Amino acid sequence: MGKIFVDTLLDIPVFISPVALGALLLVFFSSPLSKGFQQHLFPIVFAVPGIVIAQFTVVAGLSVRLMKSTFDQIPSRYEEVARTLGCSPFQAFCKVTLPLAKNGILAAAIISWARAIGEFGATITLVGAAEMKTETVPTAVYLSFASADIDRALTMVAVLILTALSGLIVIRLFAGEGVRL
Repeated sequence: MGKIFVDTLLDIPVFISPVALGALLLVFFSSPLSKGFQQHLFPIVFAVPGIVIAQFTVVAGLSVRLMKSTFDQIPSRYEEVARTLGCSPFQAFCKVTLPLAKNGILAAAIISWARAIGEFGATITLVGAAEMKTETVPTAVYLSFASADIDRALTMVAVLILTALSGLIVIRLFAGEGVRL
């Protein structure tokens, strides 16, 4: 029963809109309990840490689902053999399962990063779009179009595309050279 509940909880961000997710985060982080946390540690609502939380919330379920699928495809027999050869459960995981899951983990990282870098809905709902404070590239595109600054909007789109391309090329170059995660 607990596994079904956790699986369902992880799937929620995949099924509801990012704006609705941002609204839920805003309500949660505006609660008295959260306000105490924010006063004593760091602010979240309308602050930079909120950007990270909003993006993480949107991509976490997708990332976990992709990695779960990867690990489910690896036969447990491999770890069992490693354990009979003297590995501890942790060593068997690190030396056998993790290398076999490398490509799936890399794919999950690429897809999650790509989804997070373009995240708009939850981010703008939780942290707003204060220029040069909580403005992300997608919010800059939106604000530029809203103020009819087409040149700036297209520049931001180009920045987003170049960031995505360069990040993906670097990841693929490292993956092609056999770098282990």
